[in-house]
Amino acid sequence: MKDNRILNIRYSIRYLLIAAAIMVLIVISILNFFSYRADHAAKVSGYTQGITIAELNLSNNILKFITRKDLTFANKAKNDINNLKKYVNKLKSAGYAKESLKIMQNIKRMTVLLDKTITSEKRMGLTDKQGIRGKLNNSLKQIENDLNVLNIKTLLIGLLKARVQEKNYIEQGKMEYVSAWNDAMSTLSITIATNADLSENVKERLSNEFKKYMSGFSKYITEYQNVNIAVAKIEEATKKDSAYSLKLYRTVLSKANKNIRIGTILFWIVSILGTILSIIAAFAASNMIVKPFVKPAGNVNAAASDINQSSLQLSSASDALAQGAAEQAASLEEIASSMEEVDSMVKQTADNANQANITAEETAGAA
Repeated sequence: MKDNRILNIRYSIRYLLIAAAIMVLIVISILNFFSYRADHAAKVSGYTQGITIAELNLSNNILKFITRKDLTFANKAKNDINNLKKYVNKLKSAGYAKESLKIMQNIKRMTVLLDKTITSEKRMGLTDKQGIRGKLNNSLKQIENDLNVLNIKTLLIGLLKARVQEKNYIEQGKMEYVSAWNDAMSTLSITIATNADLSENVKERLSNEFKKYMSGFSKYITEYQNVNIAVAKIEEATKKDSAYSLKLYRTVLSKANKNIRIGTILFWIVSILGTILSIIAAFAASNMIVKPFVKPAGNVNAAASDINQSSLQLSSASDALAQGAAEQAASLEEIASSMEEVDSMVKQTADNANQANITAEETAGAA
């Protein structure tokens, strides 16, 4: 019987430990799950921020490339596109395939537009000696040399006005300068055609040079407009991607906060349930451990009470016996004292009797 109780106690403790271990594993699993979710949300947020930053850098580098005519910024813009692709691929691997596909389509468009922009800028000429700008300068030099030889100031002034409008357009890209340039060139053409001092050969040569110059500048305007269109499309694509990335970032952040709230609620629920179950298990285990000893303990208490009663009775009897013995001893002392007095009285009486007998004998003898 005793061995069975000990065995039950061991099993109870074992089950209690198993239940506690299971509760701990559940809590750890919940924490790990929502920790993973939070980490995943943080990574996705980082990817969306990376996309936004890369697109911002792309726009800045394209703008610098157009204004400074430096291929270094064009190469930086290409690196920005490569960074965009990396972040989008990471976003795709994180489970956002649909969103990444939409951004990747815009990236492909931006790549094509960037290549067109670089090509158009090279055609226009990155320096005054390259491309269309180089050809324009050569044409203008030829025209200026011819006009200097002819020494016609009105034509030189008209050409200078056209050249100023040309530079203004190249630097600022406003169509109002193109209109002013067209007016200046039309005036030049009319002046040459109506100038009586010029021979037909000179007029034809100057007219051909003007046409060449005007054709070159028209090509430059076309390429410049192509660049503006490409850049505008790139800007539009980057803005859309940035807005989309920002929206995605907010969505992910909202989901992360929701997961954190749910994880916190579940954590507290499991913790509270675990605490309640632990209390119940501990109470049940304590009952199973203490219960086998409750009845023997009651018996011991009863026996102790009986022993106590018996001790009290024995003590009372002992006291009564002691008191009786004392009283008996006192009685014996009194009896002994009385016996001594009686013995003394008997001896006295005997002595008196002997004395009386002697006296009687003496009296008889005397008689």
